[in-house]
Amino acid sequence: MASTAVSQQALAQDAQFINRLAGALVVVAFQVFAEDPGTAGHNQRVVLADAVRDDPIGQARKFAATMVMRTNLFGANTTYDFGSRSVVTDATDAAIQSQLSSDWSLLAGV
Repeated sequence: MASTAVSQQALAQDAQFINRLAGALVVVAFQVFAEDPGTAGHNQRVVLADAVRDDPIGQARKFAATMVMRTNLFGANTTYDFGSRSVVTDATDAAIQSQLSSDWSLLAGV
């Protein structure tokens, strides 16, 4: 089933998805720590990476509603599994990380 705004916002509230997003945020944060300091907006990007390192779940909750509407996640199929009472997406961890990498500067306010 194609994703809708309703399904995506349900996904943004799902605890399992929040945990996946937190993990992806940490992966990208450590990529930012390792990037060339000459990268455009590096200082602001590192401030966000610091916030993620210090509170990955809190940052995942903060960005979930935005991230689920971005291309890599909205383009995935999101459904509801009545058996497990959970929202399910076929977006891969790699797709989530890729979207975060693409959006990091925007999320950091660069």
